[in-house]
Amino acid sequence: MVDDSKTGAYVILTIIKPDQTFLSLKGIVTKSGEFIVPLMLDASSLVGQYKVVAKYNAAEIGAASFNVE
Repeated sequence: MVDDSKTGAYVILTIIKPDQTFLSLKGIVTKSGEFIVPLMLDASSLVGQYKVVAKYNAAEIGAASFNVE
């Protein structure tokens, strides 16, 4: 959730893969400050730890990680 949100603004998620390559995904922020950004993984996805960093208005608003086994 984003504080002081502006409808139509974007949250940028940077996903850092286990091999240290990355991809960026955009999510539109709603007026309530919520956003959804789907991340698709399949059988060919790399095994290991992924890190997700969220930014809004160029400021980091959170980070998380997860493992694919």
